[in-house]
Amino acid sequence: MVVKEIVDAGIPVEVYGEGWEQLNCERKDLLHCHPSVDYREMLDVFADAQIVINVMPWAKAGFHDRTACGMLNGALVFSDETSYMREERLDGNKLILYTLDAIREVPGKIAYYLKHLDEAERIAQNGYQWAKENHTWENRAQQFMEIFEQYQSNVDEKAGGA
Repeated sequence: MVVKEIVDAGIPVEVYGEGWEQLNCERKDLLHCHPSVDYREMLDVFADAQIVINVMPWAKAGFHDRTACGMLNGALVFSDETSYMREERLDGNKLILYTLDAIREVPGKIAYYLKHLDEAERIAQNGYQWAKENHTWENRAQQFMEIFEQYQSNVDEKAGGA
């Protein structure tokens, strides 16, 4: 639905994966369909993109790696919101959030940032810095180590007190 709104508003969109040819939209000429690519190739696509559109899967409380990958590759990311993204106050300074209830507003927002490239670049750079500090695989490994150390500390505490 989001892609349909964008294309029907006259903004060209590049999509990857199966089934996009079946999208029922008024401006099929602006929908550029590509075959599926693997994860590494998708990073190159993100690096070449001005804007990455993300639609969150069922997980509406977290953060998807597509979002982080778009940010880490310097693109301005548009994503439907999650509670995590709202709590982190990302909207407007690290990425652009939209709600599925208001997808008709998305094309206007995209058009705005395509005309205000300095502002789009500032947000993309802020997003890059934030994602680099919080959402790399190194960050995840550190978080796992902290969780494991806390778990091990609790186990050791219980074993010593038994």
